[in-house]
Amino acid sequence: MKLRSMAVFGVGYVLGTRAGRERYGQIVAAAQSASKRLEDYIAKLEAFSGKIDSFSGRLDEFKTKLRDYSGR
Repeated sequence: MKLRSMAVFGVGYVLGTRAGRERYGQIVAAAQSASKRLEDYIAKLEAFSGKIDSFSGRLDEFKTKLRDYSGR
């Protein structure tokens, strides 16, 4: 009886650790995927920020030209 209990425990332990490793792999993959999405999002925000800065500069130039034109 004791040997049977130990065998059942051993099989359960092996199966449990295997399932644990698989779940750990899933968690790591999900974390890497989230990290990649975050990097992509940051890159898009930086590109958009550059466009806003460019537009802001052109708007300032337009305001200056408009003031110069109005002053004539």
